[in-house]
Amino acid sequence: MSSIKTPIWKAEDHTIAKLEILRSYMLAWVPILARNSRVPLMYIDGFSGPGEYSNGVDGSPIVVSKAIHESLSNCLDKVSCSKVICLFIEADKRRYCSLLEKVNQLSDSSISCRCIYGKFEDKIKELRLLYSSHIGGDSPLFVFVDPFGVKGIPLDVLKLCMEGKRSELLINLDVDGIARVYAANYKQQLSQIFGDDSCVEELDIDTFSSMSDKGLRILELYKRQLRQLVGVKYTYQFEMRGNSDRINYYLVFASNHKKGLIRMKEAMKKVDQYGDFCFSDANSHQRLLFEKNSLEDNILKIKNRFMDREVSLGEVEDFALCETTLSSISRALKSMEASGAIHVNVRGGVKRRRGSFLDEQISSIRFTKETTQPMLF
Repeated sequence: MSSIKTPIWKAEDHTIAKLEILRSYMLAWVPILARNSRVPLMYIDGFSGPGEYSNGVDGSPIVVSKAIHESLSNCLDKVSCSKVICLFIEADKRRYCSLLEKVNQLSDSSISCRCIYGKFEDKIKELRLLYSSHIGGDSPLFVFVDPFGVKGIPLDVLKLCMEGKRSELLINLDVDGIARVYAANYKQQLSQIFGDDSCVEELDIDTFSSMSDKGLRILELYKRQLRQLVGVKYTYQFEMRGNSDRINYYLVFASNHKKGLIRMKEAMKKVDQYGDFCFSDANSHQRLLFEKNSLEDNILKIKNRFMDREVSLGEVEDFALCETTLSSISRALKSMEASGAIHVNVRGGVKRRRGSFLDEQISSIRFTKETTQPMLF
């Protein structure tokens, strides 16, 4: 992306898939948040681009604006708030002018759009003063950060975005670019991206031979750093690959709310080719006949994580959401209980039907020490 010098360029297949994930999530996010909010929702696009691509594809600001309009049109009688503030930031002057022209063509009284010329890192600090109820406050906020090139975004900047109680983030984590920054030994830049000097040494990706393994190591460490931010409890990722089927970047989602992660995984699943939340330009017109991550694979991950431990149902659910491809854990738990891999401890005085997993009924789940073959339903 950093090699693009023209104001408008072609949208590759993985870009179109990324926009579809964003669109699908907005269709879910707006009705859920607007139903219980009496203040406007806010959407911030940190690297908005020109608003269109040379092959006729809408840019992210237009995609989101149309999704918001569709969402509100379908649920006006069910929401407390029918207003969304959209802030579109762009640092390139030519792209900003194109974006402004495209946004000015939108006509929707329920969406307040504002195009902002400047760098995301600088403007978000200014906007925090203007919109303190959203950026750092309690009002709903969604931030999309899709930067150009390998520079990366300092974690301190994302921290400003995520301090609010109802803030969510979708960011392009350019693991290929970060691997090149690491190889060039730009330690200060890496420290800013990960928010900690110690992470540079901990990264240690020279020990991995493949880019896929390096990317996974970068992702693992980055997700851990995200979860240390005040407003982040849940994270998940979607892998994007180029024409050579080599990893380019991960889309990483961060939220403090379980329902948000469930909805994002559902949106990601719509463009998933492989069953492991991945899209490749090399295989953009085909889907595998089988999923790489089967229920059995996910069960094994869960058992390995909690083997010979007694934990709460919530802890198991959170792990499954953040570290497996599952959006619901009920079927996996039912399989493990049937095979004897887990024992369910019921709260005092509560009657529970075997195979049901309700938080109000379960005090804890005990995982056995031995690995047993799951019984799939």
